[in-house]
Amino acid sequence: MRNGTILVAMLLLGLCEACQGSDQEVDQSRAERHPAVDLEQQDAGACSKLVLMAEAPSLSDTFGDAGPPDPSAAWPEPVFVGDYNSDSPVSLDELSCYASVTGELHIDSGMGSIHLPRLELIGGSLTIENTLVTEVVLPRLRRIGGNFWFNYNLELLEIDAEQLEVIGKRVWLHRNPVLNWIGLERLEEFGVRLEDPSNEVHISNNFDLAECLIHATFPGYLPTAGDMPADCECGTSDGRLRAVCP
Repeated sequence: MRNGTILVAMLLLGLCEACQGSDQEVDQSRAERHPAVDLEQQDAGACSKLVLMAEAPSLSDTFGDAGPPDPSAAWPEPVFVGDYNSDSPVSLDELSCYASVTGELHIDSGMGSIHLPRLELIGGSLTIENTLVTEVVLPRLRRIGGNFWFNYNLELLEIDAEQLEVIGKRVWLHRNPVLNWIGLERLEEFGVRLEDPSNEVHISNNFDLAECLIHATFPGYLPTAGDMPADCECGTSDGRLRAVCP
């Protein structure tokens, strides 16, 4: 009998160690997906090779009513002047060195994670479409002068822009079929530069995005099409809004 008890105890101990190992693997996976960027070290490396761009336009001319409240504010530096797209001479890795993009930021290819740890202002639209990107992490982004546009990204799971306060024009989330989280807890205004505010939000065919999460982020808005997870509940965890679905 004693031998049997010892055997059970050893099995339980093994299970506990396996559980701890599983938790550590999850934590390691999260750390790998959202790596902490040493900005000073980055300055000394790739970012020290930045090419000086042309003179940036004024913030007030670029953002209009969606601009910073301080009219004397300047673009956070370094500044990428003009539009960024797949034809730009700067790679996406190099773009992570910039704090501002004065024009459009348009990404229409690629996979994996997009992480722009310095980016604070986008003068034009943020457009990510027709990609195999799995997540977009923009921890410092505060203002977008144009649209917040995510269209037909078949593997996109998460959009994290926790500091974003203002979107100048439309919010468009369409056909991102596995998108299950948008982290926009500080969003205060959107559509402020549109002549017709009735078109300020369009969300459709994001089949894993909980309705309560949409309502909490865009109060009063109802998705136009597409089934959503049923009976989900939203709440905060570590200061972030999350949806829990059965």
